[in-house]
Amino acid sequence: MSRYEDLTRRFLAAGDVEHSNGTLDLFYEKDNELILKPWTGKEFGETEFVTDQVREKTPVAALILPSEPDQPVYRMLFCISQSHLLECYAYHPGEERWKEIKLGPVGDAIVHHKSNLGAILTPEGLIVLYQAPDNTLRGIINNGTSWEPLGQPLSARALPGTPISITSSGGNPTVFYVNEDNGLHYQSIQSEGNDNALENSRLTSPVTRIKVVQNEETKQVATYVLTEDDHIYLLDQDGNAPTDVGYIENEQFEATKSAQAVLVNWWFPPPVPVWQDWVPVTNWVPRTWIGW
Repeated sequence: MSRYEDLTRRFLAAGDVEHSNGTLDLFYEKDNELILKPWTGKEFGETEFVTDQVREKTPVAALILPSEPDQPVYRMLFCISQSHLLECYAYHPGEERWKEIKLGPVGDAIVHHKSNLGAILTPEGLIVLYQAPDNTLRGIINNGTSWEPLGQPLSARALPGTPISITSSGGNPTVFYVNEDNGLHYQSIQSEGNDNALENSRLTSPVTRIKVVQNEETKQVATYVLTEDDHIYLLDQDGNAPTDVGYIENEQFEATKSAQAVLVNWWFPPPVPVWQDWVPVTNWVPRTWIGW
């Protein structure tokens, strides 16, 4: 059940990102200090300090930027400051430390005091989404030259503090979030797509985290959510009833009795592995993304 254990660690962290070798970078906030703890699948590696200027319970949207083989791996993250401003940090391999990257005028926008974050690499550029004080979902984009607002706000009527998860379907970035109706909704980010409701997605306990994954062969999408009562549910795109796969107790995943046997024997694997994310087609890193 290691895939559920990894999912549990992702849900408990402020944010996460996966390396090509399967290891995870997990970010945690404590006393306004943001740190990174690498997870090998069996144990934690050496802790890295990022900054001590983040707000309490800041979310983190992290990315590993594509690079050529045998070249340094550039990592980037977005978080929220104590002044409720969007901030960016990038890891400099040569200096072995995290450095703040200025976002220019778009970095002056105040975000919702409960805002979460989402980020994705697309052929058009790097996109970051956040929630504005008026509850709308807004974004910024860097196409290799500078940071700019991402057009008009999405027509999403988002619940204050909604979790944000972005995936790419056929190269079209799509955001998943919790709507004012307490159900999960999804909407295309760049093509002014309609706001769509995910059927049978209203749960008895509020949703606090969302992880959306896609099977690259079948293109089926599966959505894992963590609720306020620490249960993990699996939602599919066909509108079937949510599956309660387990819960988190003492920071460990425990399968529910109804799912335990099949989970242990792998007769009920999720439609796609929880670690499978979309891989961008671009293989270059604009210097404006990393600031050096």
